[in-house]
Amino acid sequence: MSRFHSLVVFVRSLSSYDDKSCDLNAGAAVLEKYQTDWMEIHNLNEENAKRASEVDATIGQLLNSCNDNWNLVSTLTNQMSSLSSLKDSMKDLASNLILLEKKFEEVEKALLNLENVVEVQKLQERQLDERFQLALYKEKKLAQLEVFKGGLEFLL
Repeated sequence: MSRFHSLVVFVRSLSSYDDKSCDLNAGAAVLEKYQTDWMEIHNLNEENAKRASEVDATIGQLLNSCNDNWNLVSTLTNQMSSLSSLKDSMKDLASNLILLEKKFEEVEKALLNLENVVEVQKLQERQLDERFQLALYKEKKLAQLEVFKGGLEFLL
């Protein structure tokens, strides 16, 4: 822009001459060419600035996308590295489940045995109660028999 400014100053200085022998329009074509070139360069610079802004936005989007992908890959890598310990934990868990199943089977057998013992005990208590009731009934009948015998002896 300084060239343009110096050209304008030069042209204005030429217009101050009173000499008729000097052609004042002689540099007009050169000035017009420089002005046209300058306008073209200025327009191209504005267009390049717009494109640079678009490219900057695109680069920013690509950077965000790359950072997101990097974070995903990092997360995946961390999770992949923990797979072996997870596999070992699963094996331990499976072993513990097998042991727990065996313990449950033992407890189930013990409960069945306990149920059988309780049932036998109830039957024995019932049998004892029935024997007791039978003994009471027998004593009652024997007492009735004695009373009946006593009544028969009295009659005879």
